[in-house]
Amino acid sequence: MRWPWQRKDKEPSAVEQVSDKTAPQQPSRRRWILLALAAIALAAIALGFALFPIFRPTDPRFVIVITPFTDQDGRTGSQIASALTRQLQLQGGNLIHVIMTDTRPANSTEALAIVQRLNADLLVSGSVIAGGRLDSLSLRPEIIYTPHNIDVSQSWYGFTMRFALPNQFVISTDPINGQTTLVPYLLALAAYHHGEADLAVDQLQRLVENTPQMNPLLLHILRGNLLWARGWYSGAATEYQAALSLANSDRALLTNNLGAILWDARSADALRYFAEAIDLLDGRDLGQLRVNLALWALREQRTRDAVSDLEQARNLLPTNPELELLLATAYRESGRITDAQAALARFESAKTATGRRVPYTFLAAYESRLTAVFFEERALTNLETHLPLTGPLYWALEAANPLPSANDLRQVRDQLRIATEHSTRSINLWRQRATGDAAIVPGSGLMATGQAERSEEVLRRQKLILALLEAVVQTVEGRNKPSPLDQMIAALFGTGGKTNSSITTLQQLREQQPDDVLTLLALGFAFRINEQYDEAIQSYQQVIDLAPQLPDGYAGIGTVTLARDDQGGAKEWFRQALERNNQFFPAHLMLARIAERERDWSTAIQHWRALVAWQPTPYTVVNLARALRLSGAGGFAEAERLLVPLAMEHTEATIELARLYNDAGYAKEAAEVYRDALTLDPRSTVAAFELGETYIRLGDIQAAERMLRDALAFDERNLDARLRLAELYEDRLNQPERALEQYRIALGQGINDRDRLLAIGQAAITGNAASIAIQALERALQLDPNSATTNELLARAYLVGNRLEAATQTAQRTLNLAANRTDPEAITAQVNALLTLAEVARRRNDLTAAEQSYQQAIAIDPQSIAAHIGLGEIASSRGNWGVARAYFETAVALPGGSDDAAAQFWLGEALLRNSDFSRALAAYQRALQLQPQYPEALLGLAQTQYALGRADDALQTVEQAIRQRSNYAEAHLFRGKLLQEAGRFAEARAAFDAAIGANDRIAESFYRRALLAIRDGELDQAIRDLNRAIALQNNFPEAHYWLGRAYYAQGRTESALQAIQQAITLNPDYSEAIFYSGLIAEDQANFTAARNAYQTLISREPTSEWGQRALAQIERLPQP
Repeated sequence: MRWPWQRKDKEPSAVEQVSDKTAPQQPSRRRWILLALAAIALAAIALGFALFPIFRPTDPRFVIVITPFTDQDGRTGSQIASALTRQLQLQGGNLIHVIMTDTRPANSTEALAIVQRLNADLLVSGSVIAGGRLDSLSLRPEIIYTPHNIDVSQSWYGFTMRFALPNQFVISTDPINGQTTLVPYLLALAAYHHGEADLAVDQLQRLVENTPQMNPLLLHILRGNLLWARGWYSGAATEYQAALSLANSDRALLTNNLGAILWDARSADALRYFAEAIDLLDGRDLGQLRVNLALWALREQRTRDAVSDLEQARNLLPTNPELELLLATAYRESGRITDAQAALARFESAKTATGRRVPYTFLAAYESRLTAVFFEERALTNLETHLPLTGPLYWALEAANPLPSANDLRQVRDQLRIATEHSTRSINLWRQRATGDAAIVPGSGLMATGQAERSEEVLRRQKLILALLEAVVQTVEGRNKPSPLDQMIAALFGTGGKTNSSITTLQQLREQQPDDVLTLLALGFAFRINEQYDEAIQSYQQVIDLAPQLPDGYAGIGTVTLARDDQGGAKEWFRQALERNNQFFPAHLMLARIAERERDWSTAIQHWRALVAWQPTPYTVVNLARALRLSGAGGFAEAERLLVPLAMEHTEATIELARLYNDAGYAKEAAEVYRDALTLDPRSTVAAFELGETYIRLGDIQAAERMLRDALAFDERNLDARLRLAELYEDRLNQPERALEQYRIALGQGINDRDRLLAIGQAAITGNAASIAIQALERALQLDPNSATTNELLARAYLVGNRLEAATQTAQRTLNLAANRTDPEAITAQVNALLTLAEVARRRNDLTAAEQSYQQAIAIDPQSIAAHIGLGEIASSRGNWGVARAYFETAVALPGGSDDAAAQFWLGEALLRNSDFSRALAAYQRALQLQPQYPEALLGLAQTQYALGRADDALQTVEQAIRQRSNYAEAHLFRGKLLQEAGRFAEARAAFDAAIGANDRIAESFYRRALLAIRDGELDQAIRDLNRAIALQNNFPEAHYWLGRAYYAQGRTESALQAIQQAITLNPDYSEAIFYSGLIAEDQANFTAARNAYQTLISREPTSEWGQRALAQIERLPQP
């Protein structure tokens, strides 16, 4: 056998003599080299042993203890031991460390004690015939086999915690040649554990074939283990069956291992072998068997049995990081999150301890896989800390309502992504090892390939979980709903726009393993929360077909059935799930919720009691108490007994106790308990909201407002608190503008009460919040499609949102619904519908049709202020501000007109245009008195103040308008002008930026910003802005002129002349432009054109500044 390892000179030799006085041997460098070369030649020629190619100077060595063989003369046994030691030293290099001992063990117990004392992997003993030599047929060796210093099987996924190896083997009962057989046999074992398992097993096979008297038991075991590591389970099972036929002792261990192999092969016989192993143990315990039984329990959803077995295994087995991870999984799936976290906390130290035993070549792959599983389990454990009920991931997600926040889910998703990265790295490292081995020795590397496949299984599981979690994230973020574009594509082509990425991933995983139950469950879950119910049922039915004994498929169909509002059908499916597994808590939870919805409190209490028995957490106990409270006064006493012990520490229990006191009629006591809840959790939005309601009940409105605002400060998504606060503002506090803001936010949180939706819609229309109004009123219309009021409000909302066709159709539908009716609701609906039609016509520039609609509205209701305002607006749009003023004066004079903010505003607009500044000022101020939140009126007031020479007041007023509407482009533009006139150029430019940001369709905003850019020397920016202004408004001579000036400043005379000539075309009297056209013509040596430009100015305005400057320029021109 050839070994390429060579140790450094300063390192000690790999042999020790252990006796009462230890005497290490240190051969010289020269002797070492000669002996090594001799050994290599001997091994290569005599044995034909394969080259083990990997150089690992950092690995621990395989420690072999040699004891004196039993002899008949008292000398031969020690001589044989010495000779064997020398040969191992010569041929083993730094692969092994050999220890000689003078102690001859009398039995296996003493031999095992020596191994443990010397920290050895293997002990050689046995007997020798009289006169025997190492190189003759004279040895009957035995070994104690306890590999633990260096062991490649440590890197095999799950091996060390599931496979138990015998530690005593008889190599041969008939004499064998120690030189040609025992030495290579021992070195092959060492090589096996150093990672050369493929080649080592081949060498052992040749040795056994060439030496029929050798016992092949250990060979069958090692080859079985190797084939299992390769993923060839049938071959591994065959080897173990052969081993069992040879074994006289330790059959329980081998039977356990065979069961583990068959378990991985998904063979039903695995359970029979586990049962047989239990019988063979005859009351003894075996940690590896406990682990295998735990895996069986986990597969059958018996998580508590799994925990029991794994806890026993942890007490029986050495420190093992994979066992800690599996125990964490079992703890998590049994609802013991704290214990799961503790197991994860022990992982790192366990990994460090076992990592020292893994050959360096495989260490990175091994650690990457372990780290991947650790991140996976930590992510899932973290996730379940955010779920109300904990257990198997799929169960916990099914029972989660509401789901965790998107932020929490994204953090878990990121941890899972890290896990997949480590798994991918592990796969790549194993594959690289397999390729490297095969490149050196063709046919080898199969073990590494098998481990790469095991890492692929881990990665596949992680991808499955990640896709499932991504589906949940999309649901929480609302990304599972089709966008308008997706809906349009679906309508046009019969397909969706975007594909749900999580479902696509799960479908790909299903294609790889069509019969994998977990994949089908995850896919069903993703389909369901994506509201693809038919596909979800199909996936769940496949689960039932494949695993009818599991509850998950039945519960999945039950959940879909419930989503389709078939409560009776859903209950039957959930009952079937519980018949399969009464601990399947999602079914108990769903049946409890259905019973609560049906007010079947006895059934709800029954299922909550089952959930408390499963997980007696504050969540389950509080919900049981809630069901007892809602069942009536008869349940109050038990509910109080359940809640009081928890109320000292748990906010949820304290809140439920306060509800109990409220229901019992003790509002003051309830308020006190709510305050206790806020002491436990100072930011409890639920406690603050319900305390606010209790204050309303007690008549303390100011305290109620404060608590409701606190509730929203703690959680802005608290819809109940927001609506209650809005109602308080509208009613008791008389602050409608503050109510509007609350309604605007509330709409996004969803309600299904028609009257509340109408209130939100009306408030949003007044506040110009079109999308909010449309959403609210469309929901209201679904609840009552024939309501004329709802239709006319929705038409107005469409108008606010500039959806003119929808507004027209809805307004016309209103007129049809209210036709021939004279009730006040019908009259109001008709007038408002006509006003909407008039506004639509105006936006379509059909002023005649608009006038007709306004006149029709006045015919139905002559006192319609809005109709008179509309006619005035039409007149103003035609430039007839005098006529418009008359309509606005009439509107203000109508009953209620003096208190109508819009009428006052438009009167102010007309007065401002007619230069009646003092009355305009009064009209705007009256509008603002009636409606303080009126940014248009504030802008009009600011413009009036400016016209009166009060620029400072104007600036303050327009800034107030911006505070009321931050995206009010016209206000930003006017503010910019004021700041520019005041010489505050930087602020002015920021104001123009804001105007453009609010509305990039106003040409003047770009023009004004360009002038400031020119002032600052930013000519390129100015040119871009001026071109944008011209694109928006081509008949803008000033923009063309300054564009020419900017080009001229850059020396681009042709472009400059074109722009300035366009300005002159648009405004032939534009003196400044005419003058600069002459200057540019001069620069181009076109003196005739320059003279003509200057002459035009001189003839038009000889005494003006431009005329005088033109006269000076013309005098400088060359004479024609």
